[in-house]
Amino acid sequence: MPDMLITKSPNNTATAKLMSVPEPTEDEFNLFRKLVQKELGFEWGDDKKYLLYSRVQRRL
Repeated sequence: MPDMLITKSPNNTATAKLMSVPEPTEDEFNLFRKLVQKELGFEWGDDKKYLLYSRVQRRL
């Protein structure tokens, strides 16, 4: 579940907003790709950047 920012409106009702997580930079993706390859033996191509973003976004 994505992180949420809970705020209170003037009438004292709670409002939840999804917090945006920026897409990883090329350097961040390459570091993560090296970690996955070292620890799990998976070879990720450049086309897997979106996969990383979509899977990790929910956990950040």
